Amino acid sequence: MVDMEDDPRDVTKALAGMNTSAPVSKASLLDLSEMEKPSFRTRGGFDIEIDRAEIDLLMSICTEMEKIRLRLPINLVTDTSGEMSAWRIDGTTEAKVIARLLDKPLLREDSIRIYYPDYMILREKLPTSIVTLYIP
Repeated sequence: MVDMEDDPRDVTKALAGMNTSAPVSKASLLDLSEMEKPSFRTRGGFDIEIDRAEIDLLMSICTEMEKIRLRLPINLVTDTSGEMSAWRIDGTTEAKVIARLLDKPLLREDSIRIYYPDYMILREKLPTSIVTLYIP
């Protein structure tokens, strides 16, 4: 008999392992822009440095209020609510900034849904500022 803690069919444990890149805490874009080495710590215990070019890009497209409210890294979560695979970014400021960056409409005031081509563009423009999380 397989012990439940070691059961490879335990979906909860598998998903938890997939999301070790989730940030433990986030800092505002403004705070990160003032740091010598902007970074965040993951649930897996790793320190991830955010590329200065990404911070500069975000600073150039954000309003003064968004610079204070936008917290990095931005969580990009799986969205299984539609017929096609997609990702979603929640949060009023986060959604507005990403919609502006991708030139895409918002799903709601506080959410944007993106598909694979936009996902790849976003990963190219903000590889260290975005964290992909898997949520069933």
